[in-house]
Amino acid sequence: RTALLMYEAFVGDEMLAHNTVVETITERIKACKLLLSGRAKLSESSGLVQALARERVPASWDVGANKVGMPISRFLEQVKERGGWLQTCISNLNQASIHANSPAVPLHLHYEPGHLFDMLLALNHNSDRSDAAESDISLMLYPLKDLDDLARSWPQACVLALVYFRRTKFDADEGVLRSVVNEQDASLHPAERVCVMVCKRSSMPLRRQMKKEGLSWCSIRLYRYPLHPRLYGHASLQYVCNLVVRTDLHPSRVDELGVCAFLSSTMHAGDGLQ
Repeated sequence: RTALLMYEAFVGDEMLAHNTVVETITERIKACKLLLSGRAKLSESSGLVQALARERVPASWDVGANKVGMPISRFLEQVKERGGWLQTCISNLNQASIHANSPAVPLHLHYEPGHLFDMLLALNHNSDRSDAAESDISLMLYPLKDLDDLARSWPQACVLALVYFRRTKFDADEGVLRSVVNEQDASLHPAERVCVMVCKRSSMPLRRQMKKEGLSWCSIRLYRYPLHPRLYGHASLQYVCNLVVRTDLHPSRVDELGVCAFLSSTMHAGDGLQ
């Protein structure tokens, strides 16, 4: 029951954020109509009108636009897609479960994806009778081949749709982050389905087999690119959380290469990643 209430609150916050975006866009379009009707001064809405005339997202809607912006049709399609997914979340509130065929969560469509992980961590800590310290609890990338073993683990795990990994490739079936031939290539490598599970660092599975398999544990950062950073007060590149994962790279190489993961393949200028 606690899990359901927390998930309802998460979806409620997402709907509130979505409604804020829709209302803001509606207000800006009304301002444009006032200008075109002669009831507003050009200086008040010139940037908005110029951007819309080029069929681009106004900078006031998207701080990553850099005075150019993505095509407005694509922007509005993304807003519509997010609204559709949130309606699906509401419809499925009473069907939360995880198994090998679980629908994957398109976390890139959420406005505050980090809140989902916060919820999983909180639920796990509250239900842990051993009173493990919060610092001992992490989010781990779990092998999809063992996903059926987690059938009773909800809400300690969730399956994400389409996560991108930088300078490495993620073997989702085995749950291993693998090196690539050209480590300097900053291309993003997609993984169609990724399982994230809450676990204790002190009791991570397979730890004894790691050396035999030539693997080690590392921690990587997960980022996302907000649809509407100016509307919702975020910078272009937003940190979501840290993920613990097995890798065939030495942990020091992971840091040196700047290995990380993204919820979208869209790169904005000035993100600071080399």
